[in-house]
Amino acid sequence: MPGQGPVPVPEIFIDNQRVEHVQQFKYLGQIIASDGKVKREVSRRLALGYAAFNKLGKQGIWKDKLISRRTKLTLYQVIVRTVLLYCAETWPVGPADVNKLDTAQMSCLRRICGDRSWGADCTPYAELRRQCQMPSIENLITYHRLRWLGKVCRMSHDRLPVRTLFGRISGHGPRGRPHKTWIEFTRDDLTRLSELQGVRGTYINWWVRCKDWKVWTMNIHKFKQTDNTCRTGSAQAGVH
Repeated sequence: MPGQGPVPVPEIFIDNQRVEHVQQFKYLGQIIASDGKVKREVSRRLALGYAAFNKLGKQGIWKDKLISRRTKLTLYQVIVRTVLLYCAETWPVGPADVNKLDTAQMSCLRRICGDRSWGADCTPYAELRRQCQMPSIENLITYHRLRWLGKVCRMSHDRLPVRTLFGRISGHGPRGRPHKTWIEFTRDDLTRLSELQGVRGTYINWWVRCKDWKVWTMNIHKFKQTDNTCRTGSAQAGVH
């Protein structure tokens, strides 16, 4: 019960072997933390993304004038951004971590474009994304989350992903404001999708649209377009 001391660590045995209790572990290439947060995974993704970008830089890809900008941007999307946003559809990630990821993307795009502006003369994020025809990280994460939502909703109701996603755990949590869950972030994504569809104050009929993957894909594809629908601090104002 809340306020009655630390929760005892459960002992789990499989074939008479005790399963070790840890605070985090890696599963399918992603760090799973006991507190449900993704800060460690985001930090790891940033390091891996920068490493992939710098590895191509050491081979002279980004400075090679014989390679077109469009080819460089394609390499960035296929190699670097894929590493940066691996498993992003499962992230309950907040604005602070989204800004870190967006800053990483902007740093890569500036280097690809040869943009050496600095300080007050620095090219705004929105303008740089327009030049590169690149959506923001926030929009991409929203796209991945809604795409995964559509896949789960098209599964039969007895499937484990459906039961896990829409199920609820009984009991009381600890005191204080609870952490925002994945489904709550998805509700915000659905609100943004409704606003893009011109529906305000309520959700679009997303459950019905999810059943038709062509309709759902067409609706959420708008988040992959270059626009200024971002609402995080740096992306919204073009802060450097």
